[in-house]
Amino acid sequence: MNAHAARASRLARLLRAPLSALVRGRLRHRWPEMIDASDLPPTLRELASQVVARTRLWPGEREDVARELCAHFADGLCLGRSADDLARSFGDPGAAARMIRRAKRRSRPLAWILWVRAWQALGCVLALLLAVYVVLLARFAAGEPTVARNFTREMNERILATRPEDRAWPVYARVFINLADAILARTRDADGQQIDLWAVRPGQPHWDELVRVLRAHAADLADLRQATRLPAQGLALSDATPPELHEWSRRVAAEARQPEPVFAPPSDNPFLVTVFIPSLGHARTMARVLCADARLALTEGDPDRALDNWTATLDLSRHQLEHPVLIAALVSVAIDALVFDEVGQALADQAEALGDAHLARLVHRLAAVPDMPLARALEGERAFFLDFLQRAYTDDGSGDGRLTPAGVALMDGLAGEGFGAEPRAGPTQYVAGAGLLALDVGRRRVRQEHERVLDAMLRHADTPLWRRPPLTTTVELERLASDPIRSASMKPIALLTPALEKAAQQADLHAAHRDAAATAIALEIHRRRRGGYPATIAGLVPDFLPAVPIDRFSGDPFGYLPAGAPWSKGKPVLYSVGANLQDDAGELVGSNPRPAWQTRETLDRWKAVNDPRLRDPAYQGDWILWPKPPEPEKPAE
Repeated sequence: MNAHAARASRLARLLRAPLSALVRGRLRHRWPEMIDASDLPPTLRELASQVVARTRLWPGEREDVARELCAHFADGLCLGRSADDLARSFGDPGAAARMIRRAKRRSRPLAWILWVRAWQALGCVLALLLAVYVVLLARFAAGEPTVARNFTREMNERILATRPEDRAWPVYARVFINLADAILARTRDADGQQIDLWAVRPGQPHWDELVRVLRAHAADLADLRQATRLPAQGLALSDATPPELHEWSRRVAAEARQPEPVFAPPSDNPFLVTVFIPSLGHARTMARVLCADARLALTEGDPDRALDNWTATLDLSRHQLEHPVLIAALVSVAIDALVFDEVGQALADQAEALGDAHLARLVHRLAAVPDMPLARALEGERAFFLDFLQRAYTDDGSGDGRLTPAGVALMDGLAGEGFGAEPRAGPTQYVAGAGLLALDVGRRRVRQEHERVLDAMLRHADTPLWRRPPLTTTVELERLASDPIRSASMKPIALLTPALEKAAQQADLHAAHRDAAATAIALEIHRRRRGGYPATIAGLVPDFLPAVPIDRFSGDPFGYLPAGAPWSKGKPVLYSVGANLQDDAGELVGSNPRPAWQTRETLDRWKAVNDPRLRDPAYQGDWILWPKPPEPEKPAE
């Protein structure tokens, strides 16, 4: 045996040695020496060595076996038997070694036996889990979704049913592109800071520049106002840029010094989440242009055009609701808010520019502005989820099915990794997907849970804000995310459930804003007819308002200061108690931020521990609704 083989043999003995042998330092096998030192004939010594070596026992046990074999053969020789006879009668060395091994192992300590059995049981469990995993992996890999419905086409059917001559979108797109130079212009103030040209008011810097732009596009704005009167906007959903906006996209790319965009054709049945509604962003810009032109019209003594601009803006907002999705409803609310602000500002600064007939028309138009259509907006959110299910799960024909590789790829894409037109699972997703399949509760259960969440959100939103409890669905989604088993199977719900709690709050703020604008008009009409403002809001009912406007935060009438405030220039002040839910007599804090609603229980809990969030201006003072407070002065540099 060479030196290398000797070292290898010693290493093997070290690895196979039991802990007791290592503690005692007994790594060297003594049984060969014991056999060699016996007086047995060479044949019996060789036989004993073979048997002991094949037992694969611990060193101490091998020594015992060697000692017993030597004694056995020695006894046989003493009885007069020959070595060959003893060897023949002994039998097969391998069989004898196995029998001796079994006997010795049975005599080992109970703790060792339990240890071995535990490892054997663990091995069986792991083998069983591996077998189950292989079956799940095969079943997962074999899953294919069935895309049976074209939700994009279904949502477009009503839009495309409108006659082409009744669609406003072509005019909107043309006007928007004609305004491209003004929209893309980077107007800056004296300090080099970019300003919002459409928000400039009479007397402010850059007003003359805004006037030039508006007058240069007077014909476009007339077309825009006319288009808002059409029955529908008429923009079909698609995952491709509408042809009417190709020129706009090229202009934007050139302005940003980027390569000219390549326009892909629309997909026949795109994943509904990947479609986009370009009209939403463009509508907000056009609404700002219309409101700017209303300011110009009042300075030019043309209240009819100002009223037409405000009405056109509200109609433009209504057109955005043709798509029953939450983002469209939120954009519509934002456009309405522009009009409410502009009307309020006009009543505060230029009320004499509006005649009684204009005010009457305006208050009737504001009264026709609907509440934010949350229930209808969720139709699109449900369609998003159903489209996801049909692309992520198999379909057994009865509304149930299991998760597929395409579904795992979709979930990863929705979580932020992105995906193409046909997402495909990679090796990692296949490995994880088989585990997800073991936790999967099925397509039907996921859909039922999603419906339960949305229904709970709608019930919550239908509750008046001043009575609204904390949204338990939000807590449920957080609990869902913290449970690894439920979060794995219900992950699509967390990914595709909209933040309806915040949307519901926006709906309440929108209604309060609208009611305040109508009340401000009623106050101005009262002043003109009665020679002054009423002592209370109730004095407007029934001649000027059908009912007393309700503060969404308290459930009581709006706060009202008939004598006004130092900053209101002689106008009375309308206010809401705001997020702190207490009447601070119209106290103005900071820049009058929109209140961030919390339940009374939450506020009481914050007050008990002096929570620092209470020092946020959003939770201090009252929310001034009309007239708009002046912007706080910026601190000197």
